Amino acid sequence: MRRVDANRVSVSVNLRDLEELMGRKLSIDDLRELIKFVKAEIEEARDEEVELEVTHDRPDHFSAEGLSRTLKGVLGIETGLTELEFKWSDGAAIHEVPNRRYAVFAIVHGLFLNDEALKQLIQLQEKLSTVYGRNRRRASIGIYDLAKVELPIEYKQVDLDKVNYVPLDSKEAIRGAQLLETEKGKMYGEYALMNGKVPVIMDSDGNVLAVAPVLGSEITKVDTGTRDVLMDVTAIDPKSLREVFTIFIYGLRERTRNRRVEIIGTNALTPADLSIRKWRLSLNFVNDLLGTELDQASVASALLRARHGVNSLDGGEVEVSVAPYRLSVIHPVDLVEDVAILHGYHNMEGVYPPSPSGGKLHPLTRLSSLVREAMVGLGAQEVLNYALTDPFLASLDGTPVKILNPISELYSMVRTGIWPQLISTLVRNKTLTARKPKVFEVGRVAFVAGDSVVEENHLGFAVTGDEVTLTDVLVILNSLLYQLNVKPNYSSMQDRNGINGRTVRVMVDGIPVGKAFEVNPDILIKLGLENPAGAFEVNLDELAKIILAQ
Repeated sequence: MRRVDANRVSVSVNLRDLEELMGRKLSIDDLRELIKFVKAEIEEARDEEVELEVTHDRPDHFSAEGLSRTLKGVLGIETGLTELEFKWSDGAAIHEVPNRRYAVFAIVHGLFLNDEALKQLIQLQEKLSTVYGRNRRRASIGIYDLAKVELPIEYKQVDLDKVNYVPLDSKEAIRGAQLLETEKGKMYGEYALMNGKVPVIMDSDGNVLAVAPVLGSEITKVDTGTRDVLMDVTAIDPKSLREVFTIFIYGLRERTRNRRVEIIGTNALTPADLSIRKWRLSLNFVNDLLGTELDQASVASALLRARHGVNSLDGGEVEVSVAPYRLSVIHPVDLVEDVAILHGYHNMEGVYPPSPSGGKLHPLTRLSSLVREAMVGLGAQEVLNYALTDPFLASLDGTPVKILNPISELYSMVRTGIWPQLISTLVRNKTLTARKPKVFEVGRVAFVAGDSVVEENHLGFAVTGDEVTLTDVLVILNSLLYQLNVKPNYSSMQDRNGINGRTVRVMVDGIPVGKAFEVNPDILIKLGLENPAGAFEVNLDELAKIILAQ
C-alpha cells in the first residue's frame, strides 16, 4: 500500500528531461544517491518516469525545473544565487474584482518547449494552484501563447451571460452558464461567480483568455511551438499571489536562456517582494545547532551549493543572499538546515543529549505487556475497540461519561467496562470464529463517581460457546494470575450483568480487583448472541499496586 503523507506532494519527472535541464547524464542510481540532498524520496521508478514525494515547504521541487536547479547545486555544476531580472512596464489594466481582487501579469521570452517541458509546466501550475492556492480558491495560474494575444490586456468582472469563448481542449464556444456545466466549472465555478458576474482576462481585440480561476482559452493555448508566454496569477490575498507567482516564474526561467521577466501589470506585487533577501549567519550559531566544527569555507561552500549567494564577513560570519523562490527560509535556522543537508547528515556524528536519569517503562506498562503475552499464550485473541461506545454498552457497568456533540450515537459515551464491547465483538464475528472463541482487550475505561470522573486501566475477557460456564472463565483467570505470581480468592456476588449463583468477585490480598461471571441471557439476546457467554474484568491499576507491594 502506498504511504500517504499530508506534508508531502507527489511529483512526476522524466529522467531524460532532468538530464537535459542539468546538462549531464543521470541514471536512476545517480538520482537515488542525489535525492537525499533534496528533502524528497523516490516512490517509484518506471523506465524513465520517476515518481517523487517532495516536502510541501519546497514548492520549487514540484516540477523538474526547480529540482534540476537544486541538483545542479548539489553536484557543483552551477552554484550560488539563481539570478532573474524583473522589468516593470505597462501592458495590463486591472479593474476592481471584489471576489478575486489581486492579479499579476508577466511576460517571459525565448522559451524552449517540448512535450515533456509542457507536461512539467502544467504539473507545476496544478500543484501550486492546489497546494499553495488551496485548490484554486486562494490563487491560480494562467499561461498563454503571447503570439496569440493582442496587448494590452484587461482583468475585470463581467456578467456571466456575456462570456463567450472556446475553452481549453474544446472545439466549440461556450456561452454564459455553460461555463459552470463544464468539468472545471463544476470544480471551481463557485470561486469565480459573484452576483452573476465572473473575473475575466481579455486582450485588446476582446478575446477572452480565461475566466479566473476556472478555465483558459483554446485559442491562446501554449504548445511546443510557443516561444514567448504571458502568464498570470489571480488571488484573494497578496501573500498567496506572491508565493505562487514567484515559484512559477522561477520555474519558467529554467526553460529559457533569457534571464528577464517583464511584469506588465499588478496590484499586489512591488519590487521589494521579488528582491533578494539578505541574512547574517554566525559560524558559531551553525556549529552549536549542528554539533559540528565546520569552518567558514565549509559553511560557505554548503550554502553556495544550496543555491544561495554568500559573502564572507569578519568575525566568523557570512552574509547569505536568498532568492525569493525559497519560501521556506524565514529564519537563520532554515539556512543552518541547508548547511546540514548539503554537508550531509550522514557525515555528522550523533550525540545523545545528557540526562540526569535513565528512562524506564512504567510498572503499569510492564504489567500490561505481561498480561497480553499471557492471554495470547492462553489461546485468547487480542482486539482493540474504541474507548467511545453506544449508550447501551456504556450503561452496563456504571454511570457513563457522555460526549458533547458526538458525531454518531454509536460513539456518544465513554465505555465503563471492556467486557460489553468484547461480547459485541463476538456477535459481529460469530460466523467466522472457532467453536469456543476467546477475546481480550487491555485498555482504559471511565465512569462518573459522585461529582468526578474516574479513569482506570482494565483487562477484559469474554468467551462464548455451546457449553460455556463460569468454569471456563475462571480457568483462564486463574492461569493468568498464577503467571503473575498472584493468588486470587473468589466470593459470590450479585450483579445485574451476571447470572445469580454464577457471578463472583475477584479478591487479591483482601482487595477487590474485578469480577467474573456468566453473562445475563437478557443481555446476550439484546446483542444477538445465541450461545452462552462468560466474561471477567480486572482492574489493572489495583493489580499493579498489589504486585509492587509484594
